Amino acid sequence: FTSRSKDGLKGVFSRNRKLNLKNLIVLIMSSASSVQRDLDRFYKSMDKSDFSIRKVTKGAFTQARAKLNPEAFKRLNQVAIDTFYEQNLVYTWHGMRTLSVDGTTLMLPNHQSIKDEFGVHKFGPKADKERSIARASVLYDVLNLVAIDSQIDSYRTSEKELLSKHLEYLKPDDLLLMDRGYPSKALFFQL
Repeated sequence: FTSRSKDGLKGVFSRNRKLNLKNLIVLIMSSASSVQRDLDRFYKSMDKSDFSIRKVTKGAFTQARAKLNPEAFKRLNQVAIDTFYEQNLVYTWHGMRTLSVDGTTLMLPNHQSIKDEFGVHKFGPKADKERSIARASVLYDVLNLVAIDSQIDSYRTSEKELLSKHLEYLKPDDLLLMDRGYPSKALFFQL
């Protein structure tokens, strides 16, 4: 896991530091307030101390986060999903896992790296405003309340294209629910 989470950089997360890979992921996933406050609170808890002594700065956290491959979170999610299905009573409908799929759009922050990744969409009465917008889709187990897979891409990507990426997570005894915009001859061929 560690070697695939380093975003292709050699020597990253190889030494035992205060901000190692495990701590970095826990911090990112549990972040609720300001970054520095979360860092101080996290290390105070790790040290089982009554006092908060600054061990890692916000800048160090930002640099470490930039070295982390975002796919690490998808792999962690897959481990959590696999563990859920192996260790819990799984609800089905007539023996079938009941899945749904739906898409949405997300308004993204106005930052050049985001514009480069997702592109820019013009909107407004005169189409004079620019904004980065993403299309997202989730494959969801409705009876067990588990998100099986999520996809995000540029706004120009259709929900059907994102659905085709979800299909690898389907099993033979799955029932897939979708709204009227999804069915097509191409989809039936893929299934």
